[in-house]
Amino acid sequence: MAGAVPQQRGGSNTSTVVMVISIVVAVLLLGVLIWLITMQTQLRESAESANKASKTAQTARTDADRNAATLARMLGGNDKDSPQTAVKKFEDALGKVAGDEKVANKDQFTSAFGAAGVIDNLYKLYSDERTARETAESDRDKSLRAQKEAQDKLAQVEKNFGSDLAAMSKKVGDLQTAKAEFEKLKTADIEALQSQITSKQDALANMQKSTNELRSHLRDELTARDRLVEEQKMALANLRGPAAEGAQELATARKPVGNVMRALPGNSLVHIDLGRENNVQLGMTFTVYSADTRVPVDGRGKAAIEVVGLGQKTAECKVVTPAAPDDPILEGDRVGNIIISREKGRRPRFAVVGDFDIDNNGSVDINGAQAVKALITRWGGQVTDSVDATTDYLVMGAEPRESSAPVIKAAAPKAAAAPAPAKASANKPAEGEEPAEAEGGEEEKPAAEGTEESAPAEAAKPAPAAPKIEKAQEKDLTAGTRGQRVDVEREKYESAVHRAEKFAIPRLREVIFFNFVGLEAGPRAAAALMP
Repeated sequence: MAGAVPQQRGGSNTSTVVMVISIVVAVLLLGVLIWLITMQTQLRESAESANKASKTAQTARTDADRNAATLARMLGGNDKDSPQTAVKKFEDALGKVAGDEKVANKDQFTSAFGAAGVIDNLYKLYSDERTARETAESDRDKSLRAQKEAQDKLAQVEKNFGSDLAAMSKKVGDLQTAKAEFEKLKTADIEALQSQITSKQDALANMQKSTNELRSHLRDELTARDRLVEEQKMALANLRGPAAEGAQELATARKPVGNVMRALPGNSLVHIDLGRENNVQLGMTFTVYSADTRVPVDGRGKAAIEVVGLGQKTAECKVVTPAAPDDPILEGDRVGNIIISREKGRRPRFAVVGDFDIDNNGSVDINGAQAVKALITRWGGQVTDSVDATTDYLVMGAEPRESSAPVIKAAAPKAAAAPAPAKASANKPAEGEEPAEAEGGEEEKPAAEGTEESAPAEAAKPAPAAPKIEKAQEKDLTAGTRGQRVDVEREKYESAVHRAEKFAIPRLREVIFFNFVGLEAGPRAAAALMP
């Protein structure tokens, strides 16, 4: 019993070991089974993910193929073309457009704009061309209608022309018949007139010859008389002594015509006692003189005013040339303008000769004399072509001369009764006036009045106008038109000066004339003399 028990214990251990091993193996197998199941699940999930990715890739590839086919169809016109082929076709088409000389702006048809941009530009070009074509077709239709109307009018004109031509042909025939009859009468009349003209020409030639002889004789007598008058005037002047102030040539010019009624210090407007009833006009200018001083010989005042408003007896004027601060315009100051008559109902008479430099730029104005004449006429004066006893003033410009012609200078006649103030200021001439040559061409030397030496010296001088009359006949016939015109103007100038001296008519240089009418030589005078 004791031996049997150990055997059972040994068999039991083996079974236990086997059982343990079996359990371990079973556990291992169970773990392997679980791992296999887990791996199978992961493989299944991986397979499903791979299937999904394959389907997605297949879908994307299908979409890409479809888009590529669409793009190929849109670019190349064939959905079976490869993208490279379609792009090549598109670029070739753009190349043709860019290479066409009819395309104005080729930069709009490049691949930089893309297919949509190029198509849009092509549409705009097409739209513009279609609009232009429709406009051209409309213009063509209008032109065709106008052409049809013109053709209809032309047909009507041709129809009328035919009838008018027939009528004119009939008139021409009648005129030719009348012309033939007139020619017969004209020939006889011409012969009679020719005979009369011949006899008249012979008579005219004889008359001209007699007239020339008479003119020469009268010129000689006039020269002798002028010389005698000059000698007698000089002798009379020496016997009488200085002339009275009222007898001076400029006495009338130096008498103001009006007065300043109102003038406020610092105000550019003044009022004068002259108006429409005194023939004052808008734009007319006046020279202002102080009430306590006499009008100077050169006519220059302390200020100049211009009429801007008119009443019947008064005028409102603005100051265009202000007075000095120490000698302002005051009430009671006098105003003057020699173009206004000192007598009602009478117009002062002016003669204008010489060349004028109105704008004071150093050169002669072509129409200077005409501008001065127009100003005198516009302001109520009267312009005469020649100097006579009724002339009030002689306005003198520079003596006409041509730069290429020699200057002939001779002593101008001296005034029989020159104004005393002018002699007193011989060393200081008036502004704008030459000191000695302006009046006589040589400086006057003072001499004691009433002495025995002065009278014979003055009487022994030849009459200065006589040589001028003889000179006028010695003209250079080969001189140009300009030279001949200057000779004529110079002769007219010298004759006017000479006659003004004989009649004791005031002779006003250009600057002095402007002073006496309230203008200042230069741009202001040029503006006032503009028509």
